[in-house]
Amino acid sequence: MSFFVIIYIITNRVRTVNKIHSRTMISIIIITLNEEKNISTIIESLIKQTYKDFEVIIIDGNSTDNTEKICRSYQEKIKNFSFNNIEKKGVSLQRNEGAKLASGEYLFFMDADISFDKNFLQKSLDSLYRKNLDAAGVYLKARSKNVIDKIFYSIMNIWFFLMQKIYPHCVGSCMIAKKTAHITIGGFDERINLAEDNDYVFRIHKLKLRFGVIPTIVNVSTRRFEKEGRLKMGIQYIQILLHRIFLGEIKKDKFNYKFGHYDETNEK
Repeated sequence: MSFFVIIYIITNRVRTVNKIHSRTMISIIIITLNEEKNISTIIESLIKQTYKDFEVIIIDGNSTDNTEKICRSYQEKIKNFSFNNIEKKGVSLQRNEGAKLASGEYLFFMDADISFDKNFLQKSLDSLYRKNLDAAGVYLKARSKNVIDKIFYSIMNIWFFLMQKIYPHCVGSCMIAKKTAHITIGGFDERINLAEDNDYVFRIHKLKLRFGVIPTIVNVSTRRFEKEGRLKMGIQYIQILLHRIFLGEIKKDKFNYKFGHYDETNEK
């Protein structure tokens, strides 16, 4: 087989894949709880995306601030956009509720305080198809000028990369799964109090579904570090990892790890 024939075959395969996934619906599931200071940033990132075949499903845990008002102000700017308020809050519950409403082939679970570049969805989809993945994590970049934050997330990204085929980890700030894979594992375990995102991808791995970390980046807020202290949070993350390894999943509030209790962004 000549060199030119090989190039022709490869080129046509790439074109076929691109043609297929150019029609792939993505469901963006964003969970919120009192996110009036942050929600506009992620929605603006979505509006700017070059890939347009997506829906946005916001699942709110009964916010008491202006989160709902701000979200609804974007309904005319995104073709497929819905805001859904549920009385009972919880990250796993809210993600599972969003997945039930989703019509996309891929579910992109996102926190409300992240942002990303205009090609994020397109690049992510390209990687998912190229690697033939059922679920994926992404790399994280601190939206901060603090050197400690940058070092922390660099170490975390290295850990994600090294462990992706052995003991996979993922952060709920942004994680991706085929809807079929989500259904197969029964969604997020709502009994788990903390690190439900890592349990999710570990169950993907245990069932021999294909998981990997794709080379796309989301910018994450460091507000938890700013509010609670970097040393404290670093120690707590290590404790959480050791608990999962030696004692199993965390189903009680042992670490006093709260959600939705920040009233401002802190990015210095």
